[in-house]
Amino acid sequence: LWFDEGYKLNAAFTVAQDGLYGTYTVNGYVPFDPGTSGGPADILPTALALKLFGNSIFAARLTSVLYTLLAAFSFYQIGRYLWGEVIALFCVLLIIAVPPVDQVSFILMGRQSLSEAATLSLSVLGIWVLIYAWRAHSLSRSILSGLLMGLGILSKTQLGIGLIPALFVV
Repeated sequence: LWFDEGYKLNAAFTVAQDGLYGTYTVNGYVPFDPGTSGGPADILPTALALKLFGNSIFAARLTSVLYTLLAAFSFYQIGRYLWGEVIALFCVLLIIAVPPVDQVSFILMGRQSLSEAATLSLSVLGIWVLIYAWRAHSLSRSILSGLLMGLGILSKTQLGIGLIPALFVV
């Protein structure tokens, strides 16, 4: 674990152990601590994993791994819609195979208990749902898409800097 990961896990551990959404520091409880840079879509499932599987690195990182698998699935579904199954599979394998750039890659970020996996996964899933909402002219799916992307942005608010203008362009 490193600093950012440990600080976010402090929030998940506090939820799992004490039932309070915040962190515990030498100054006591810090409710809704912005220093965690995580959101409820990331911290609450991690707290549940800690509660179910105990306080271990496995339990702490399980949520990020599952979110990463969901992101890969969502990328595949978008690629399948746009270009077909073979190209979609190639795209997902390419995302997985790209070597790390400055120690950042799909696999490396997916194995750490950070908010990036939840953010990417929920945003890409929201875009996939938006594609199907557009095709079906479904207002309820459009709303679900917005909720998923909103949860993704809440997990890492820096994503909104690029995602929100991109959606306006689309």
